[in-house]
Amino acid sequence: MTIGMGFILSLLSKTSSGATSMATILGLFLAFTAGIWFPREWMPGPMRLLADIFPVTWALDTIRNIVIYNIGFSEAIASTIRNIIVTIIIFAVGIIAYKKVIRKYIEQ
Repeated sequence: MTIGMGFILSLLSKTSSGATSMATILGLFLAFTAGIWFPREWMPGPMRLLADIFPVTWALDTIRNIVIYNIGFSEAIASTIRNIIVTIIIFAVGIIAYKKVIRKYIEQ
């Protein structure tokens, strides 16, 4: 999922240092919104809403529920399928966008 997001964000970058800066910002944003540093309940309302609709948060919540709260397979299957579908979509969009940029550079 994050590789697909990286493909999409790479469209905005013109240099490797710009891509590195964007990757750092993306990593910090993911850690902040996914509840890695502190619980989402501590976030302000708008940030909590953003975290709740952010697909990386869904994936980390699924992992957290399995590893920490020991939910069973039947309880985790729906969220796991949702995570897989969203990951495939994000990755596919990222690949398509990346290929278009590569074609544009080849044509120039």
